[in-house]
Amino acid sequence: MRIRESFIIRISVLFFILIQFLIPSELWSVSNAYNEGMRLMKTGDFKRAAEMLAKARKDDPKNLRLMYQLGLAYYNIEEIDKAQRLWRKAAEMMPEKSMMKTTLLDIIKRAEKRKTFLKRKKRLAAVIGNGQIPLEEGLELASLYKEGKEYLKAVNLYKRITAVYPDEPRAYIGVAEINYMEGRILWAQRYYGLALEHGSNDPDVKRRVEDMEEYLRALGDKGYEAMVKQAHGRAAK
Repeated sequence: MRIRESFIIRISVLFFILIQFLIPSELWSVSNAYNEGMRLMKTGDFKRAAEMLAKARKDDPKNLRLMYQLGLAYYNIEEIDKAQRLWRKAAEMMPEKSMMKTTLLDIIKRAEKRKTFLKRKKRLAAVIGNGQIPLEEGLELASLYKEGKEYLKAVNLYKRITAVYPDEPRAYIGVAEINYMEGRILWAQRYYGLALEHGSNDPDVKRRVEDMEEYLRALGDKGYEAMVKQAHGRAAK
């Protein structure tokens, strides 16, 4: 399952622009609570933002812009059901076949995928806990952490897996991929190498190792090798 958080962000911007210009002004008047809620949204304090926007909605229950933003706050604190219910009510108030309604219905549909993703992650986390790690469940949960950009959780779990299953190459590959994405080439090279040592026949891994060796040779030719090693020494592993 591929969950694309960036899609929600992009489509949210489009939806906000549409609702600004196409909804009658009497349906989107704002209040102090709304303004405070939006301020909190910008700071990433989605829980308090949801509280303020819910308060604002008591005085303005048909405000479409408020309904959308409150749903977005719920979405960001992983209360997906609340978000979907609110967005569906907003969609019912919109003209049929309008771009706004089509866009919002698409957001609702994608939120369903996000809900499935979160439920799966929660179930796997309960299975693993702090005890013995079933291999496939552990790898799947680490992959979900990585997919959700929870890189520290992913790396920690992959390393727990290597401690229990030291000959499992997929866990080393997981750590290597995260280091590679974050620009820690030497550490990525190290973990890809461990994956190969422990039996990985993945051609992408072999190609990635070759690419990194070529890249590091090029850095060495330009006198950057010491700088790269110093930077990696300061980075989190």
